[in-house]
Amino acid sequence: MLLLPSAGCIIQSKTAFDYQWGEVWGKMKVLIIEDASDIVDIVSVTLQLRWPEIELISCSLGKQGIELVEKEKPDIVLLDLG
Repeated sequence: MLLLPSAGCIIQSKTAFDYQWGEVWGKMKVLIIEDASDIVDIVSVTLQLRWPEIELISCSLGKQGIELVEKEKPDIVLLDLG
């Protein structure tokens, strides 16, 4: 909301946080590169609770992850650097 008292008006507008991802940017695609399946499950459920329309891709090997980045063009890559 933007208040302009000198002009006598109030402008209501949404901030980026007021929008669902899909309303603005379309379907979000996330690649998870992680070898521990329980962590993949937890991260997946957490993301799906916030963004039900999310498309999740996962793999357990780094080399496979690089191939998926090139092929799938995800919006976000979450990876384990250990």
